[in-house]
Amino acid sequence: MSFSSAPNTSTYSRTNYTDAAKSLGVTFYNDPHDLCESHPEVVILCTSILSTEKVLLSFPFQRLKHICPMFGPESGKNSWAGLPSVYDKVKIGNEEDRIDRVERFLDVFAKEGCRMVEMSCAEHDRYAAGSQFVTHTVGRLLKRFGLETSPINTKGYETLLDLVENTAGDSLELYYGLFMYNKNAMEQFIRLVKNL
Repeated sequence: MSFSSAPNTSTYSRTNYTDAAKSLGVTFYNDPHDLCESHPEVVILCTSILSTEKVLLSFPFQRLKHICPMFGPESGKNSWAGLPSVYDKVKIGNEEDRIDRVERFLDVFAKEGCRMVEMSCAEHDRYAAGSQFVTHTVGRLLKRFGLETSPINTKGYETLLDLVENTAGDSLELYYGLFMYNKNAMEQFIRLVKNL
């Protein structure tokens, strides 16, 4: 994905993406300390839920002026168009340059076609437990059940097959993270079992 609207974009990875970064006009760093020394205005962390803590503990944040980590879903790997980008403006203050920085940061996602949704972290977790966790649980259950296409599929059955295909592509690590790191997930799980 090209971020032509974001000047002076830099990236870091443990994997060498020098050529890919060069083709996008992006500076690639193979050392996170060097990235931080370039004094980026915004750092976006792209990591799995389960490895987030390890990444946060290993990243040299002390070299940055401000901290605001973020990660995104596997579903956005090909395009962000139409996907919700949830944000919560915290510790922004009233200074014009800080407000401007936040707006420019959010504009990167809006220009990529994201549906911008402002809500608190607590609201996000409540909604995510009811949508992401339940969706993944049902999709994985139906995969284990062994749904197969037939010559007489109904529209509803096609929807179930699509659900299985959609959730089966995501890692078990993602599903585990949705359950372990969202306190609302257990409530949804109990509701699912109770209603079975």
